[in-house]
Amino acid sequence: MNEYRNIFKEKNDEELKKLYGQFLEFEKTGVITGEELREIRDLYCEWFNSNPLNMIQYDLLHTMADLWYWNR
Repeated sequence: MNEYRNIFKEKNDEELKKLYGQFLEFEKTGVITGEELREIRDLYCEWFNSNPLNMIQYDLLHTMADLWYWNR
């Protein structure tokens, strides 16, 4: 089993945009349809042994906020 890390910090801008789009779609439908976000969800399930969506949301938005803050 891998140790927890913020996977989103390893993504480039284009990958983050795609993942955020998949996350927004999940918010609308309640279903994760994107393969990339589904794989990340599966890892977070291993790390947190429960519903990992709060942690995914936190890590994704924290990473995007860091990029915005440091690149303005």
